[in-house]
Amino acid sequence: MAFTEKKEYKLEIIPPYSIIQCREANIVEKDGTEVGRTYHRHIRVPGDDVSGDCAELKAVATALWTTEVVAEYNTTHKKGKKQSPEQAVKSRENAMGNKSRVGQKRPAEETRKVSETLKAKYASGEMIHWTKRPEHAHRFKKELD
Repeated sequence: MAFTEKKEYKLEIIPPYSIIQCREANIVEKDGTEVGRTYHRHIRVPGDDVSGDCAELKAVATALWTTEVVAEYNTTHKKGKKQSPEQAVKSRENAMGNKSRVGQKRPAEETRKVSETLKAKYASGEMIHWTKRPEHAHRFKKELD
């Protein structure tokens, strides 16, 4: 009645940058018969530190990740360049056509009008879900029921 543990690795290479996905299987055996198995997945991208990974992953990374591949991946994905919260808000506003209201409170009069409109639609049966925030209002007609 001896329990033993072993690990198996399955590597998948994802093009075009040779991203390595590793599935680690932890297998528990009792007297040579498998009694349990758990999985853990992780990925490594070109330029990642693989010193703590299995020997197979290290060998594959060394073979595939040339300096050109790492440089192209870093250029494409802007690795290491994180945005400040202010830059992130600005990017989001630009993507939304400067219509973002991040950090702004809706004027009281506008809130009252929107709330009354939504309450009226809910009461008339035009809407089956009501919320004070129009961006969260799900407008489904009762005919769809």
